[in-house]
Amino acid sequence: MEKRPLAKNMTSENDENNYILTEDGKFPSHDDFNSQLDGFDTTENQRIEPSGSRNIEQQLQHLSGTVVKDVRFMRLVVFMIIINSVMMGIATFDFVTDDPDVNQAFESVDFAFLIFFTIELGLQFIHRGLSLFSNRWLTFDFIVVAFSWMSASFMILRTLRIFRVLRLVTRVRVLNEIVAALINTIPKLIAIAAVLFLIFYVYAVMLTLFFKDMYEEGLTSYDYFSRLDKTFLTLFQLMTLDSWSTVTKEVMEVYPWSWVVFVSFVTLSSFTVVNLIIAVICDAIQDLHRGDFESTLEAVISQSKTEEGERNTESSLCSHTDVNCVEKKVNDLSNVVEQILSNQKEMQLMLEDIMKAQNARNVTSQNR
Repeated sequence: MEKRPLAKNMTSENDENNYILTEDGKFPSHDDFNSQLDGFDTTENQRIEPSGSRNIEQQLQHLSGTVVKDVRFMRLVVFMIIINSVMMGIATFDFVTDDPDVNQAFESVDFAFLIFFTIELGLQFIHRGLSLFSNRWLTFDFIVVAFSWMSASFMILRTLRIFRVLRLVTRVRVLNEIVAALINTIPKLIAIAAVLFLIFYVYAVMLTLFFKDMYEEGLTSYDYFSRLDKTFLTLFQLMTLDSWSTVTKEVMEVYPWSWVVFVSFVTLSSFTVVNLIIAVICDAIQDLHRGDFESTLEAVISQSKTEEGERNTESSLCSHTDVNCVEKKVNDLSNVVEQILSNQKEMQLMLEDIMKAQNARNVTSQNR
């Protein structure tokens, strides 16, 4: 029988799939197919493999992700932020500002910290790409680092580098959660601030109309109520309870009934609205803790369900084993029953023999 020659592209004219046949006329295996392609031009219909640059990019992305997610690296970043913040505080002392050499040393160290933070942010960008800006905390880090580079070029902005310490909020979980809770309370705080502004405005107009001319007449030591803006400032001072009794007593020397106005304002603003703000913030923190508790509870429930599923699996296996055991016991009981029946038959035969013997004796005794 004549062998078929090994064809590079030996195909049938009507064959749409262009199968490549081996010498024995069979379809080739994967290894045979690859061996046939060796040495031939496969540029047409060739699968496009990832380029080397693509592989390098993926490796860099994976490597940077491994670094930025490492707990030790995270702790190092937090430690560097703390040290940098402490050094910026020390740099405000006279022994640093008055000595050009020491000041230059501090500036050099601060620049080294900035380079470190830039490299850390660069690793984050390599790992996440443009999705970095979808994370609000990493976006905040980017703004702080970019602003630090801007402040390095402009002397007037260099004092604002202390904002780098705010990066601790993005790194320390407790601070992160508290800030997130405060952000969630913004709608409620805006509503409370609107109510507080209405209270301020009503009392500001009223006090300005009542006590506008007291300073011009020399009845008060300071100009508290001559204009609406000054009245607003005085009311803010009263809300913070800063020397509110001094202002009240000065006005009461002229208008004894004025204590009603001041006491009502302090009660509404300081004791009611401010405490309401504190209550909203505390409620947000409580919600945060409740969320942590619920997540922990869900984890426990999930774990218990998993354990229950494992127990059910073991139970099903045990039940299957129990069936085998029951079948074995049934067989054993059947053998025992058969043995009992056999013994019963033997006993019955023995009783019949005894009865026959007894009847024979009775017959013999009657004949005598």
